[in-house]
Amino acid sequence: MPPQAHPASPAAPTAAPQFDPTNPFFVQQDRTVLVEVENPKYAAARDALAPFAELEKSPQHIHTYRITDLSVWNAAAAGMTADDMLGVLAAYTKFPLPTNIPANIADAVSRYGRVKLERAPDGTLRLICDDKPLLVELARNKKLKEFLGPKVDDTTFAIEPVNRGIVKQLLITIGYPAEDLAGYTEGAPLPMAVRSVAASGLPFNIRDYQRESADVFHADGGARGGSGVIVLPCGAGKTIVGILAMCLLQKNTLVLTTSITAVKQWVREILDKSDLKPDQVKEYTGDNKEIGPVTVATYQIVTYRPGKKRKKKAKTDAKAAELDDKLAKAEAAPKPTAVSRRRLPVAANAPEEDEELDDFAQQLLAEREQEVASDDGDDEEDTGPTDPANYPHFKLFEERDWGLIVYDEVHLLPAPVFRVTAQIQARRRLGLTATLIREDGREGDVFTLIGPKKYDVPWRELETKGWIASASCSEVRVALPDDKTRMEYAVADWRHKYRIASENIAKDDVVAELLGQYHDQRVLVIGQYLSQLKIIAKRFDLPLITGSTPNKEREDLYGKFRTGAVRHLVLSKVGNFAIDLPDANVLIQVSGTFGSRQEEAQRLGRILRPKSSGEGDAHFFTLVTRDTRELDFAHHRQMFLTEQGYSYRILDEREVIAKSSHGG
Repeated sequence: MPPQAHPASPAAPTAAPQFDPTNPFFVQQDRTVLVEVENPKYAAARDALAPFAELEKSPQHIHTYRITDLSVWNAAAAGMTADDMLGVLAAYTKFPLPTNIPANIADAVSRYGRVKLERAPDGTLRLICDDKPLLVELARNKKLKEFLGPKVDDTTFAIEPVNRGIVKQLLITIGYPAEDLAGYTEGAPLPMAVRSVAASGLPFNIRDYQRESADVFHADGGARGGSGVIVLPCGAGKTIVGILAMCLLQKNTLVLTTSITAVKQWVREILDKSDLKPDQVKEYTGDNKEIGPVTVATYQIVTYRPGKKRKKKAKTDAKAAELDDKLAKAEAAPKPTAVSRRRLPVAANAPEEDEELDDFAQQLLAEREQEVASDDGDDEEDTGPTDPANYPHFKLFEERDWGLIVYDEVHLLPAPVFRVTAQIQARRRLGLTATLIREDGREGDVFTLIGPKKYDVPWRELETKGWIASASCSEVRVALPDDKTRMEYAVADWRHKYRIASENIAKDDVVAELLGQYHDQRVLVIGQYLSQLKIIAKRFDLPLITGSTPNKEREDLYGKFRTGAVRHLVLSKVGNFAIDLPDANVLIQVSGTFGSRQEEAQRLGRILRPKSSGEGDAHFFTLVTRDTRELDFAHHRQMFLTEQGYSYRILDEREVIAKSSHGG
C-alpha cells in the first residue's frame, strides 16, 4: 500500500493563470515563494504550501518560503506527486510559474525512491537501482563504495545489514534518498488493545487524525510502513498515536523520551488507555532501571557515559571568550555580506559583528537544544566521543526483541542516539514531534534514520475543529528600567547583552499585571534563567519547579495544578518537555533560549489542550526587552507560530498595565 497523502492538504486546481492579481504567491526562480499575508486566500494557500516548503522569513506583510530538496522528498514520501505540488503553485500564483520550477520540482521528486533497499528471498539486503548509469555513478562515489558489497547484477549490489543506516545517510547527501523497502525484524509478540473506557473510568474516544496517522505509519503491516515521523501539535495527543501504533503492531516496544516526567506520563497513558498491566510496562531511567515488554526510557540515560560529568557553564564561557577574542581581532577586517539561511536573523541596524555573533548563538542554541535533561533531574546523561562502547546503556536497544522503537520529541534526538539508530534499521521506528525543525540542521538524519514525514496536520485546523484550544499570542515589549541598566547593556560583551535583556527586572511588573488579570486562571510562568525565576517566585509567593526539584515534589505540584489547588506555577526549562498540565491556559514567557523555534513550539503546546475546566481560550505572552538583542532573537522564535498560522499582537508594556489598571 503506497503512503497516503497529507490528509489535510486542500485540493488545488492545476491550471496556471497568466496573471491573477487576487492570488497571494510570487513564485521565484530560486524556488522561494513570497506569500502576501493580508491576501484573503492566504490561509488556504499557506496550508497547501506548507507540506512541501519551509518557512524562512516572516515579517509582517510578506512571508518567504523555500522549496528545498528535503521538503520535497518529505512530501513525496507522504504521497504527494510533482503534479500535486505544481498544482498548488499554479492555483495561487499571481504570475506564470518560472520555467525552471516545474522541471526542478519534478527532478527532485524523481530522485526520491530511484534507489531502493529491498530484502532478497534469501534474507540478504540489496541496493537496487534500475537506472544503470546512475548505479555506476553511485558505485564510484568514494564514501559510498566502501559500504557496497558484491555486485549481484547490473541493477543490484548486496549490502551488509549493519550498513543499512549509513548507506541511507550517504545516499541523501549525494542527492538520491533511498526508499527503504527492506522490511523489519518482527519483534517479540505483545497482545494488547485500546480500551473503550479508560482505566480512570472516563470515556476514551480516538480522534480521526490520531487513527489516520497511526494507520499511515502502519501501512497494513507492509514494507512501505513501519518507519516515519508523525507531526502533530503539542496537546494533539501524540502519545495516543504511539499507543495506537503499538496496538496495530502487537509487539514489544521501546519508547524513548525527553525526561523522567515524560516517562511517567507515557507509562500513565499506556496503562490508562490500553489493556496492558503494570508488570508489562517498565521505566528505565537514572532512578529506576527495569526492562519489560514495554519499556520507557529517557534519551539521557541511553546517552550516559560513566565518569563524564558535563561542565556546561565552563564550556559555554570558554566558547564565549573565544568568540570575544575573535571579534576583537576581526573588528578592522571586512565582514562577509551573505548570511547562511540557517543563521539567526540580523536586525537591519545591527552592528557589523552580528553575523559572527549569530554563528556563535546558533552553535550554543544547537547544543542547548540537545541538552534537554540538564534541568530535569536525570543526572546520568552526557554526550561525548562517538565510540558506542562509551555508552553502557546502548545495550538497551538489544535487551529485548523490540518490534517497535518510538522516538518521542524526535526533533530533540541527541546525536549519539542517531549513531545507534543507524545500526538498528531492522527495527520499526516511529518518530513523534510537533516540528521537524532541528537547530543543529540534522533534519536529513531524521529523514533517513527514523523515516520521512508520513503525516502532519496544521495546528489551526485542529483548533477550528476544537481538538486543541484557540490561542492568542502577544509579544509585550518592555523597556530597560533606567539609564544605569541601559549603560550596563551598552558596554557589555555579547554573551552578557542577551542575559541582561532577558533578566530585565521591569518585566516583573508586567508579570504582576498579568497574574492579576488572570488571577483565577491556570497560569504558567516559564523562563531560562533560575535567578530571574527565583525572584519572580519569591515576589509573588509562587511554587517554583526547576531541575533540582525532587521528582516527588515536582509530581505533587503538577498534581495540585491539575486539580486547581495551585493555580499559578513558575517553571524553568523543564516546562518545555512533555509535562501533562491539560488545564493550563495562560503562559507568560519571561526569557528563552536565543531564537529557538523548537522551544516556542514546546511552550505554546503547554496551553493548547482543550480545557475540561471550561476556562476558555489560551493566552501566550512573551515578554521581550525592546531595542536589544533579545528582540532580534524573538523574531526568529515567532517564525514557528507563523508556520502554524498564528499571528502575534505587539503590545507595549504600558498597554498591558493600563488595561489591567482599568479592569479590562
